[in-house]
Order: sequence, then C-alpha cells, then structure tokens
Amino acid sequence: MLYSLNTWQRLGSYHNTHGQQVFVIDSQKDTEQPPLLLLHGYPRSSWDYSLLFNKLAQKHRVIAPDFLGFGFSSKPYPYKYSIIQQANIVEAILAQKKISQCHVIAHNYGDAVVLELLARQNNLQHKQFISATFLGSSLYEDAQTPTLVQRVLSTPLGPFLVRAMGKDILLRSFAGLFGPHTKPTPQQLNTAWHLISHDSGVRCLPAVLTYFNERKLYKEKWAAALADTTIPLALIRGTADPVVHKKAVNRFKALQKANSLTFELPGIGHYPHIESPHETLDAWQYFIEKCSTH
Repeated sequence: MLYSLNTWQRLGSYHNTHGQQVFVIDSQKDTEQPPLLLLHGYPRSSWDYSLLFNKLAQKHRVIAPDFLGFGFSSKPYPYKYSIIQQANIVEAILAQKKISQCHVIAHNYGDAVVLELLARQNNLQHKQFISATFLGSSLYEDAQTPTLVQRVLSTPLGPFLVRAMGKDILLRSFAGLFGPHTKPTPQQLNTAWHLISHDSGVRCLPAVLTYFNERKLYKEKWAAALADTTIPLALIRGTADPVVHKKAVNRFKALQKANSLTFELPGIGHYPHIESPHETLDAWQYFIEKCSTH
C-alpha cells in the first residue's frame, strides 16, 4: 500500500527529543516478535518504508522516525547537523518507548547512524540491536559515489547554490538513482518534493550533507564497529545502484561472518524498498528466519 503523505502523517506523533520535535511512526502492536526500527536515507523520510509498513507491522511493532532535518521532524536552520546527534535521538526515542532490543533496517544516511550505534553497543554486554540490515548502503566511506548535486551542495557554496536549484533539478537527480526500469512515478516524485520542501527543508540540504565529513572522520571507528559486531548483518543492494560501489559488497562479504547475508537485486537502483518492495521484504524475512535458526 502506498500511503499518501497526509495519511502517513496522521499515523505518527511528535516527540520532544533533545530540544527538537521529532516525528515518529509507531505501529504500537504487541507481538511475540521483537520490535523493528526503520531508519531512512538522505534526503527523504520514514515514508520511504510505506510500501513495506503494513507487511512488517503484521509481525512486528514498527518504529520509524524522521531524522532531524528531514520529513516532518523539525528542520532548524542555521544548524550543525550530525550523525552523532541523530544517533543520540534514536537512542532517546527507543528509551522513551521502553524498547530494549529490536531489529533495525537502515538506508543510506541511516546506515551511518546504525554504524555509530553499533560502535557504542559493541562495548556493552546488552546488545540493543538483534540484527542490522542495510539497504542501498555503502557502509564504507570510499565505496560510494555521491551524485553531482550532492557534491555541489556539500561544498562551502552549497547554501548559496541550493537557492538556485529548483524542483526540477533536485527531482531529476533523485530519479537518476533508480534502476532503468523502476523509475519513480510522478506521484512518488511529487511526494519526494513535498518531503524535502516541507517546513523550508530545501535550505537544510547542504547542512545535512556534512555527514560526508563524518564518514571520513569516523571511517576507521565505523568500519571496526561493522567488523567487530556479533549480531547478524544483511546487505540488500540493487545491481544498478549508481551510488554504492560493488566493492562495498565485496568488502562486506570479506568480513566472512557466518550469520550475515548479502542480497543483490538485478536491475534495481539505490532504493530497493521503493523500487522492489516485495523482493526486499522477501530477502529481509529470509534473513530473519535464518537468524532465528542459529
């Protein structure tokens, strides 16, 4: 089911976290299965998981926040956005909801947040994440190619150039991340624009891209977190993804973790959960079932 933005917004609520209003979807369903945390990518929102939400919520309590600066959450400006603060916010949300353990699925920007949280939990006896699944995620700083728009906006001139970039340029860049036969529909593009531009969010795009610098700053720490974790890991990547290099997949496989799986979806681009939701869901469920048997 493709939720309209109005319907999606009505499903969620706002949490005052770290002095900001953070929008959070919570299915609030009590099940025998552990809860599931969904973390979205740049420059989108939790709505990216709307095609998977109903199926996932049948068996799991699903928590899906919009990161600060994204979607329906607060978009302070000017502001120093950071992965470290986003990780703090995620921890606070889970604490507020009294969730001590959960699975997590992350896309793109969200993978950096998960890597930071893995680095923290690797030093703890109690592991908050039971498993981690990465969608369209480079995982390694040198295993991705940012789009031209991202490269431009991440420069010191970004705050000035973003004003000159109209809706068409930004959406054309977004559509270019999809596979050749799974391009977004006009409705999906229109929704993407509303999410990005909501509450003057376009002006925040360069500020949020400072996470490129954090990827460089913490690359050794986050690579070690991935290598050292003992929880099951999965990587789901489209073979037509123009952002995530094949070497990211090879490096992930080289970790040689017995409880980890890699899925490559033919012809799919950077958004497997939007382009091929059924295949993505099947891959994740297979991964979880395999984890439960070990």
